Amino acid sequence: MVAKLTAMIREAYPKKEIIAASLHGQNASNNRSLQGFSRLLNVPVCTLSLETPIADFNKMTDYDVMIVDVTAMPDEASQKLAEIKGRVGAKEIGIITTIPGSTSRAMIELTMQRFADLAPMIALTKLDECETTASEFSAYVEQGARISILSGTKSVVGASIFASENILLQYLRENFSNHEAIMPTGTGLE
Repeated sequence: MVAKLTAMIREAYPKKEIIAASLHGQNASNNRSLQGFSRLLNVPVCTLSLETPIADFNKMTDYDVMIVDVTAMPDEASQKLAEIKGRVGAKEIGIITTIPGSTSRAMIELTMQRFADLAPMIALTKLDECETTASEFSAYVEQGARISILSGTKSVVGASIFASENILLQYLRENFSNHEAIMPTGTGLE
């Protein structure tokens, strides 16, 4: 998702200076694929850890945009992101939680509760591979989710779209009309 966001921002704002970063926790490893995507997109990349002092995040101002891939446990990530938000200012940071399209209702609820204090936007990913049902979309509504990005997995460029009401409605119509078309009309449960 970091590579996709970087590509989208680079295309929309070609004169902005962008950097990609990996912020990892104790149990996470450095993301080598981010380094590969950064080379392809011609943007610098840096690696940060949870131990990186908050003062070092002032370096964000050296660039117009810093897109950070956080690979830490939810409680560690929430704490560090809250500290960063406090340091650089709430208006200067946007938090996006990625949730794969195949995620269960229970996991959606748990994820939303874990990051509730950060009020993240939601990026639904793997939508070209997985089916999201009405039950899962209901969980997003019940949790007050702000679905902001719809994304597939097959391409870095052109595989994501910022969600608007019309785009979400179109996705839901297509998803559920395709679902109804393949469901048998008689299930024997009538």
